[in-house]
This record gives sequence, structure tokens and C-alpha cells, in this order.
Amino acid sequence: MARKWITGIDIGHHSAKAVVLVCNGTDISLVNHLELKGCDAIFSDPHALKHQDSVKKLKILRKIAPLFRNSAAIVLPESAVISKVVTLEAGLEGQEQELAIEQAMNHQTPYPMDDIALDFIKETEEDNVAVEAYRVHVTKQSIVDSWSQVIIKLGFRPKLLDTNNGALRGVQSWVCAHTPSLANHAVLDLGCVQATLLPPPALSPELAKSWVLEPIPELQNRAESQFKSLSEVVFESVAGRVASQLQLYRSVAGKEAIDGVILMGGHAQQEGVIDRVTKALSCPIACIDLQRLSTSKTKSGQPLSPCYASAVGAAINGLNWLKRH
Repeated sequence: MARKWITGIDIGHHSAKAVVLVCNGTDISLVNHLELKGCDAIFSDPHALKHQDSVKKLKILRKIAPLFRNSAAIVLPESAVISKVVTLEAGLEGQEQELAIEQAMNHQTPYPMDDIALDFIKETEEDNVAVEAYRVHVTKQSIVDSWSQVIIKLGFRPKLLDTNNGALRGVQSWVCAHTPSLANHAVLDLGCVQATLLPPPALSPELAKSWVLEPIPELQNRAESQFKSLSEVVFESVAGRVASQLQLYRSVAGKEAIDGVILMGGHAQQEGVIDRVTKALSCPIACIDLQRLSTSKTKSGQPLSPCYASAVGAAINGLNWLKRH
């Protein structure tokens, strides 16, 4: 089987991250990675990119992948995508299936029907059922075009547009496959703009929760923030809500269903944060080690930081898409 290459790209207001992965059979190797900081100016609004500014700022990302390896998977802002589960009559296929899904979503999205882009995957695998469930992702076609055109101009071919939660779920699945002892762990992604908690893979992805962080200067100016690292301050701003959501997971699946939490994101490795999270959540905390999961040395001499989790997850999901197509 030919090796498959893909670049996972996560463009955020704080920085843009890109990773190059290659899949040879069941083995996934990390080839290269790069982070570009100071990307807030390339956004025209929370969901759209300024075309010329983005291309100028991000053009170096194309250099981390080999010349003819231009497939890419992109992370879209979670707030730009609406995800719903719809139930339809079983046995629908092709255009009939697509039309039924569009009609089902017609009254569940604020976007005009002439400016929507949707994708879906069947969640019902059983045979001989009367109805089937589909998970549907909807966003504006103009948002898809904005992001795709920038990526194409950089020299990539977009193969998959993923949500941030979908990308984190992808890297979570990869971690659990490599380290089965983490299979019952939730995921906490501590980013620079938001914090996200995913339930263990056995629970519904609908239970994922994100919280927008207060501006960093405001968090640091609080009296209780003195003598604490930025990561500690960031976590403490959402600690109560994270603990409540974990309790919800336990109430749904039982206390034994949550063995601990996998920590990801830009604040995952900062001083003091693991001890602070462990104390607040009263459960084992494992900081993700993306570098250890790769099977080859990367071209970059720098270790792969937990801040690359979404880019890695999008790339993994992109590789899975390439295998299916």
C-alpha cells in the first residue's frame, strides 16, 4: 500500500500550527512541524480570514511538506460549525439521502439555505432498522470558501475541513490506541482563547464542552493571580466548570467510567499546571506526549508541544479520510 501524506493545519488567533504526518499501513509518523505566532491580524472576524494577509503570513507553512505532498486537513473554529444528529427513514441513498438531510436541517440552522455547506456521517450501523441516525455538520459556504481559498493559495489541496472538537477527538482516539490505559480518560485542552473538555471515547461527543477564556490581561490582573504561572491562572478560571462537567460524565456513565484526564493545549506543559489540575479535579492527570507517539525523528529538532494537538488530530482524521476515499 502506498504511503499517504497529509499536513494538518490549525490557524488560531494566537498562532498557526502545522504538522506533516505520513501513514504507511497502520504506522503513522511525524515528519515535520511548525508554529507561527501572532496571527490575530489575519482574521477579519472570529470566523473569516483576510485573504492577502493570511497568504503573506502563512506562506512558510507550505515549506514544511515535501514538494508533491500537498494534501491538507484544516481545523475550522468550533463556533463556526453547527453539529446536529438527525433521524431519517432507513435505506436512503445518494441524492435522496442528501435532500432529506438538507430538509431536516432547514429549520435547525440560522444560515440561509443558499449559503450553507454541510457534511454528514451515518451513526446507525445496525441492519433491518426503520430509521437511521446521521451526524450532520453545517457551516456557511462563505466560511468554507474563505479558509479553502487561503489554503489553496498556499499550495495545498484541502481534503478535509474539521472542527476543533473533531480534531481533538481524532488525537484522543490515536492516544487511546497507542496507550490503552488512557482509554477511559477525558481530554482537557487548555488553549489561549478557550478551554475544551471531551468525554472518554465511550461517551457521546455531544457531551463535549468549551468555555471562552477571559482576556489574559484581565486574568493576570486579579489579586489571586499573584505568584502563579499563566497556565495556573488560565485553568483556575474554568476549574469549577470543568469539575462540574466531569461530574456530569460520571453521572451518565458511572463513577468508574472516568479514570483520569489527558491534558493538551498550549498550557499543558507549563510550570505548576499539572499539580493544580490534579488537585482541583481529584483524579490522575496525564500530559499528552505527541513526540513519543511518532515512529520517526522529525526534521525539526524541537519536540512536539501539546499545543499541536488539534493540528495532529486534524491530520489523523485526514489520513483516515484518504484511506476511505
